[in-house]
Amino acid sequence: MAWVLDWDALRKLAAEGLCICSHGRDHALMSQLNTEQLREDLTESQTKLQAELGSYADIAVLAYPANATNSAVRSASRQAGYELAFGGQRKHVNITAKHITTICSSTALKTLVFILFSISGVQLSAAEPEDTGDVYKIGIPDLLNVLVWQQEELSGPALVRTDGKISIPLIGDIRAAGKTPEELAEHIEIALVDYVAKPQVDISVVEMRSQVVSVIGGGIERSGVLELRHDMRVLDAIAEMGGFTPFAKKRDIMVLRTTDNIEEELRFDYVDFIKGQATEFSAAFIGSSAYNSNVFGTDGDEDSDMLLEAGTELELRSDPERRLDYLLNYRGDYQSYAEADEANAMEHRQRFRLHYDIDPITQIILNQRYRDVSNLQFDLADFDSGDTGIDISQNRYERNDITVDLTRELSRRWSVSGNLGYQTIDFKRNINRSDSDTTEVGVAVNYLLSEKQDIGVGVRYASQDFDGADNRISAESDYFSLSLLWTYRFDEFSSLAIEGGPTWVDTEQDRLSQTVTNTNVGRSNGRNLLRANFNACGIGGGQGQPIASLCDFSDPNAPAIPAGDLGPRQSYLLDFTGFDTSDDDVTFFGSVVYTKRVSDWELEASYTRRQTATAGESLASSLDQFALGADYVPAGERWQLYARLTLDKRDAITEALIIDYTLVEDSDGSALRDAAFISDAGGNIDRDVLTGLVGGRYDFTRLLSGGLEFRYRDSERPASFAASEDAQSYEIELSLRYEFFSDRL
Repeated sequence: MAWVLDWDALRKLAAEGLCICSHGRDHALMSQLNTEQLREDLTESQTKLQAELGSYADIAVLAYPANATNSAVRSASRQAGYELAFGGQRKHVNITAKHITTICSSTALKTLVFILFSISGVQLSAAEPEDTGDVYKIGIPDLLNVLVWQQEELSGPALVRTDGKISIPLIGDIRAAGKTPEELAEHIEIALVDYVAKPQVDISVVEMRSQVVSVIGGGIERSGVLELRHDMRVLDAIAEMGGFTPFAKKRDIMVLRTTDNIEEELRFDYVDFIKGQATEFSAAFIGSSAYNSNVFGTDGDEDSDMLLEAGTELELRSDPERRLDYLLNYRGDYQSYAEADEANAMEHRQRFRLHYDIDPITQIILNQRYRDVSNLQFDLADFDSGDTGIDISQNRYERNDITVDLTRELSRRWSVSGNLGYQTIDFKRNINRSDSDTTEVGVAVNYLLSEKQDIGVGVRYASQDFDGADNRISAESDYFSLSLLWTYRFDEFSSLAIEGGPTWVDTEQDRLSQTVTNTNVGRSNGRNLLRANFNACGIGGGQGQPIASLCDFSDPNAPAIPAGDLGPRQSYLLDFTGFDTSDDDVTFFGSVVYTKRVSDWELEASYTRRQTATAGESLASSLDQFALGADYVPAGERWQLYARLTLDKRDAITEALIIDYTLVEDSDGSALRDAAFISDAGGNIDRDVLTGLVGGRYDFTRLLSGGLEFRYRDSERPASFAASEDAQSYEIELSLRYEFFSDRL
């Protein structure tokens, strides 16, 4: 029986002679806690009691919640200063009034109570023993561990045999099945009295093999057998087996069980069950400090710098897998450079996801992702979304992606899906990059061959429009792709997914009569504006004089010239005679992804070839990405480790034309545009980018966590930079995250 009282009511009861003692901080099953969690549960309960009740609190007495105790719990209780700790069962309590009165300070003792405090108030329960409904009973073929205090030869593992018994040295066979661990320990203690002085026995269940649940069906990611916990729900079992597949009939889940030798068949409607789940809102502050070996990595500005970053993260989410669930996450950070005030900037990242079950067999998913970031700054989120292939020279860009996916189950094995996507890219101050808009639509049909295999076929069309830029010609590229899909699940811990097929690409560039740009050749390095030094510009393009595309902004013998502007804007005539503005080709797009879980490790290896979203080169290009990932998250620990490595290779698919300029020397020694001419871009965009990250995170408390990361990037400069050396950068970042608000709405 339970009541909810506030602290004032408890103080009045204590003043009347009640002995107020500890029942743990939050009623956790102490035998399932790790060492640190157990210490906090025991000591914080004492601290709270003493703070609220003062001398009325008897913090030396403890009742184990649900009688969940073992040798580790008892040892931790002694270390925390408890002088009396016990557990009980109905009609059997292991203490007497004499034991109680030797500990409790109340002289007018009437009864004994234990309390559990929470945010909303205090839950009070009388010393009435715990209900045995949650007490575990040993079964066949559980694996036990028998510990006889200071009797190593009598201790060790014991398997419950098919006859329900275990064997103990000296006393032989003793029945274990049907008993609780405490009952079995007591029976063994009685049997050992003739052999051991005052025997103390502890029984722990190493593997609960008798209490299992089998999860079977084509509507879940994997089938298997789980250990049945006393608080396990159908939802928990499904989640531990990887969740639902797109083919799952969530309204028709069958639960089979046997109670008192009577088989029961129950029906469970998952969709109806989760409709009333809550929404959670959280807010956090993130601060970090990083040593950056190379602030922007190009244009001769390669000074190391300290970077400070601070921002907030806001997140609104509903419980997953309901008929309507959503996630809204925003993170904004202000970056401050110790030696580069001009480079200080605000970065924004935002994600939104909406999942709606139109009916039991039809679902729609909306995803939106927005980034306004510096390309040099990258983190774990960029690896997980595949955005590591942008070269360092592009200092900053803004990107917005929106996708809508619709899936419908046609039968138990067949399903069809369609998707629509839209993307915008804005390269901000990168005057020699083309902004772009991409629209795509696709449809796919999938077939479930077996519980282990899926196959499918899909088609996709995408149109990518490029705006004109400093030396880029506006263009449109069309992609038509045909792909086959095969997924194979080796077991519940590993899978292989292969998807791919031919893609037909067609590019058409605009024939312009003239172009308008600044008279001086230059660019921004993020800190300031630079004009190209005329003496650092090479002769080429068949023009017999220096040209703009061969200006080297990192030439130490002819350094770039800082400037407030790049001169007035001027029109230059264009002549396309002898040039073809259209091109087409056939290539291959696809991916291979292998995932495996080994103990506490999550491993992934993948290869992906896809359309480049952020080339900014006014032509169709591809990105080949080789990626490795590893996460180590040890169960029950506060820390975790992770590592990522990607190699991105960008190549042109179709040929494209660019605008180049012949140069003359300006009065300040800078390169001044003289006339425009058309040139073949050739392999100017082909480049490789190697990116790596190794890091770790530690949760100091439930709200405060810290991280340490090492990041490295080696970006090959494109040929248009007239510099062959790669741009390398590394960072060492220390961060803290504090969640200052979290509540369920």
